Amino acid sequence: PLRGEVINVGCGHPVTVNELAATMAEAMGRPELTAVYQAKRVGDLMHSYADLRKAREWLGYEPRVDFHEGLRRTVEWYGAGLV
Repeated sequence: PLRGEVINVGCGHPVTVNELAATMAEAMGRPELTAVYQAKRVGDLMHSYADLRKAREWLGYEPRVDFHEGLRRTVEWYGAGLV
């Protein structure tokens, strides 16, 4: 029924790269890790956001887990495979 349409799935609000880095460091038990900044490159996106309108309208999608908890669970799941 979707006929090849692209549908974004996300947490419902923007997340900065800085927020991602800090959340990932904390989820990995390494809150002391900090981002290392480099010069901008041609083609770098300054802002990106997954618009959930289609997912909501067509699929009834609503995020059930917030970004921070979802990332924590993901890191935990991947870490379990390393033991």
